[in-house]
This record gives sequence, C-alpha cells and structure tokens, in this order.
Amino acid sequence: MNHRVKELFISSLIGMVALYPSLLIVSIVLDPYMQDFTLPTVVLIESIVIAPILQVIALPLAYNFIKRITGL
Repeated sequence: MNHRVKELFISSLIGMVALYPSLLIVSIVLDPYMQDFTLPTVVLIESIVIAPILQVIALPLAYNFIKRITGL
C-alpha cells in the first residue's frame, strides 16, 4: 500500500474512532432537552458542543488507541 494512502486511511480511522462515540454520547445526553427544536438548530447545538470535545479529548485518545493497535 502506498505510504500516502496508508496515512490517509489511518487519519480517517482516527477520525471515525473519535467521532462516533463522542457524537453518540452528546446526542444521548442532549436529546431530552432538544426534542422540540428544529433539526438545523439541533445540528448547530450539537456541533458547538462536539467540536471542543473532539479536539481536546476524543482525537488525542483515538490517536493513542490507533497508535497502540497498529504499532506506529
């Protein structure tokens, strides 16, 4: 596999490992409070909440997790 393709694949994998659980937790926690909001409002609020969580917590954890699994 080309080195650049491998790097892109690993980056995508890290993003998915970080995004899915973070988005799921935020959606579960905020769902009772946002049932009456429109979909664009819900997406905006969840995006505002999820962005710092991803940058500060989830992406570094996912990077370390993938790094241990793949041995990079």
